[in-house]
Amino acid sequence: MSNLYINKSMVLKYNSIFPFNSDLNNKITSLNKKLITKPIFIYDKPLENREKIKKDLNGYSGIYLWYNNHNGKCYIGSGINLYKRISNYYQNTHLRRSYPIINAINKYGLNSFTLVILKLLGKSEEDIRLFRLEREDYYLSTYLPK
Repeated sequence: MSNLYINKSMVLKYNSIFPFNSDLNNKITSLNKKLITKPIFIYDKPLENREKIKKDLNGYSGIYLWYNNHNGKCYIGSGINLYKRISNYYQNTHLRRSYPIINAINKYGLNSFTLVILKLLGKSEEDIRLFRLEREDYYLSTYLPK
């Protein structure tokens, strides 16, 4: 069963699509094999790799996936400015909200997740917004079917 959470700035769908495995390296390898498209970036321990994430993503639009290393659930979202969107997950004010991904981050800690960048769509421009949302819908239906 999957759920859809809608907010003014995000549509987030989550479900468990990868088998749980206690070895993180096996999980990331398994995750990489399960992805239908080759990921652009995979960041283990995103809290420790924040500067690298900022350097790689700042100003780009795209689609991201949070993979929970404890239970195998994944959360897909998108952002016009991908780093700005992802940086919300580092902010205490954002972590007070009640969404499944936020609840999981609060429970397990951000470094218990792997951040996967599924698609980069270019520099932030309003005219790519519709394409970004269409691509997000594609990834939601591909990785988290009904």
